[in-house]
Amino acid sequence: MPARKLVEGPRGGRFRTNTTIPLVFGREGARYRIFNTGDAPFDVTTANNAMGNPILVSILNGCSIDLLIKDAAIGLKVVPSGNAEGVYEIIQPDAEIRPGRLKVRQASAATEQLVISMLPQVNTTTTPKALYRFFNAGKNEFKVIMRTAATAVEHSLGADQSIDFEVPGTGAHRTVSVLGLAGGGGGMPKPYEASYEHLRDVP
Repeated sequence: MPARKLVEGPRGGRFRTNTTIPLVFGREGARYRIFNTGDAPFDVTTANNAMGNPILVSILNGCSIDLLIKDAAIGLKVVPSGNAEGVYEIIQPDAEIRPGRLKVRQASAATEQLVISMLPQVNTTTTPKALYRFFNAGKNEFKVIMRTAATAVEHSLGADQSIDFEVPGTGAHRTVSVLGLAGGGGGMPKPYEASYEHLRDVP
């Protein structure tokens, strides 16, 4: 089988703000990777809940997240609580973009870091299935957890290991998150580092 040919993608967008700003207008069904390149966490949103309030997703400094834009009327917005700084790129077939990353020391053993969020779109509940690869880029083991409305599947990933898995294309909110394991100092979980790549969409 010939090697998958990658084409150079557009230069990543960037932002630096202390107020809510739009990053993407419209583009329902598009997927974006947002990186936190600053010193503090910030929130992003692609949709509102039933009460009309934004559904906020937090991105820690040193981390990134992949988001599906649910609602063209909302697009993609940054919602900072202080100063927010980052870059973002569109995920598209065969385009070469920088890998996602995670460098996390959690506040509690029960805290998961959301990495991929696939909210059902306003006009359809079907999106392409997405094949991803996760790498353990540090020394400590962690769990990769994929959730749908009905199931949760966990995979432990040790040092110098990787795993490929498929995110379903149908159903309610589909997410992938990462969770550190117990054993850190002071009752904290062990810190962990990871990187991840979107390999391709699956028909």
